[in-house]
Amino acid sequence: MSEYPLHRYKRTRTDNASSVEVGLSDTYGAETVIDPSSGFSRILLNPYNFGCVWGGTFNGDTITVRLTVTYDDDSTTEHTSIKTSAGAAYWDAYGLRNMTNNKSIKQLSVAAKTDQASTSVTVIVRMVTSQE
Repeated sequence: MSEYPLHRYKRTRTDNASSVEVGLSDTYGAETVIDPSSGFSRILLNPYNFGCVWGGTFNGDTITVRLTVTYDDDSTTEHTSIKTSAGAAYWDAYGLRNMTNNKSIKQLSVAAKTDQASTSVTVIVRMVTSQE
């Protein structure tokens, strides 16, 4: 019989679907922050459910969504997606995980902006994450 437990880490899976405030006139709105829950130290990304949905009415809008990944050593990387019409896009979670250089992800932040002075565009970020 093994001395080691079958499950080495405590894990939980969360389906996060959050509205992201769209800032006006090329200024980002307030960030939507996803932190590990109490008792967990890092975020694990599900590569098939990690993206963004743009909706509403586009009236010449160019919408930019910025994803900021913060690692356990407080370094960050930023990734952006730009849309001019409604639709969905998925970030490359495999690519993000490969860029960590063996660092753990401790926080994800998402912010959005339009180049217009007003907008009816909506942005929803959807991330299925696991936490250890």
